[in-house]
Amino acid sequence: MKRRLSEIKKLVSPTCEDVVRSLSRHQEEPLPIVRQFFMRVHLVLCGFCRRYKVHLRFIRRAMGEYGGRLHELLRHRLSEQVRMRIKRRIEEEQRRLE
Repeated sequence: MKRRLSEIKKLVSPTCEDVVRSLSRHQEEPLPIVRQFFMRVHLVLCGFCRRYKVHLRFIRRAMGEYGGRLHELLRHRLSEQVRMRIKRRIEEEQRRLE
């Protein structure tokens, strides 16, 4: 059964690389109907690309939730005390590795 699905996939389905590009592009612009069809056929047969599509959806939602607050989040800086602690720890680790 798996062998047969693999043979069918080779005949009618784009490569994983093509599907990944199409999924990414599809977030920005609509794809032609034929490309959408073959991409969906590929997604039915390929678990890796289905997982990639789920990840893309998650990232898009996360950016939608935090995108508006991104400038606010980037504005926050570490205090001088915390920066000094980090710097000391890095120096200690470098000495230990030498």
